[in-house]
Amino acid sequence: MNSGDEILVERLGPVARVTLNRPAEMNSFTPEMALALPGVFDEAIHSGARAIILTGAGRAFSSGASLGGSRRDEGVGDMMDRIYTP
Repeated sequence: MNSGDEILVERLGPVARVTLNRPAEMNSFTPEMALALPGVFDEAIHSGARAIILTGAGRAFSSGASLGGSRRDEGVGDMMDRIYTP
């Protein structure tokens, strides 16, 4: 249950702890993370988690969306609409 090493999942009995793991970037969400997170939550629920704790590695929970990255062919506004606010 992870998106590479950027989303970590740990089970603590009936609780799933989901950690955003990009501490050097203050856990900013990449488009890939935003797309993967609903599946991570679904998998935790289907495997019996009764609660999910969402946290961030390092000193920040999350600084928001990472606007850089691999999708240079798509405008930032279009990417935000498609991925973050469908």
